[in-house]
Amino acid sequence: MSFELSTSQIIWLDAIDSTNNFAANLLKTTKPTNGTVILTKCQEKGRGQRGNVWESESGKNIICSIILYPGIKIKDQFKLTQLFSIAVIKFLEAYGIEGKIKWPNDVYVKDEKIAGILIENSLQGSLIKSSILGIGLNVNQVKFASSVATSMRNVTERKFDLEELINNFLNVSFQEFNRLLMNNDPNLKNTYLENLYGLNQPRKFMDKEGEFEGVIKGVDAFGLLIVEKNGKQVQYDLKEITFVR
Repeated sequence: MSFELSTSQIIWLDAIDSTNNFAANLLKTTKPTNGTVILTKCQEKGRGQRGNVWESESGKNIICSIILYPGIKIKDQFKLTQLFSIAVIKFLEAYGIEGKIKWPNDVYVKDEKIAGILIENSLQGSLIKSSILGIGLNVNQVKFASSVATSMRNVTERKFDLEELINNFLNVSFQEFNRLLMNNDPNLKNTYLENLYGLNQPRKFMDKEGEFEGVIKGVDAFGLLIVEKNGKQVQYDLKEITFVR
């Protein structure tokens, strides 16, 4: 099974609290088409990883959620994170921007955040019944409250046609999802690691024992971050470690 953008339902909203919330409510009341996309100009209560708020100026950025029915096993759910992080990287490359994936699925340009992905799965038995992939990509916004945020415009000093970018971005995203459906990307993990922010570089982190200097050595099959700490390799879940600038 595969699908094209033209067969997917696109829902445009002028403003919404959260595209992921809208998608979740849609799944509760109906059976949206596989690949349904919810897009908005203004997201008032966007959510990121660790409960963070996603800041976005109205009409300046790509803000969307994609509803998918992956049909993959729960143990393989990190593949979705890998796929769509890589999709953002490939999309940015087409515009001359070199991004890196900050584990698990933020995208950075140098040391500034340009995009974030929030994946919420609904489970049934041993399978993922449905997935909501919320994506925020900074495009034409210039000023940010956060000191570690940037945009395509800031990086390239170009203003972009947002509608054109949205179409291109969705096409790249669906191409990557089709790879998963067809099981034809044996290099998925390696591609993710090749684009991993801070891989094999000494960096400061914070865990329950306090601040330390470690080295990211990789990611396991379940998405746990592998960090070399005091000569030993330690695995961390999302809430167990923080990057220190």
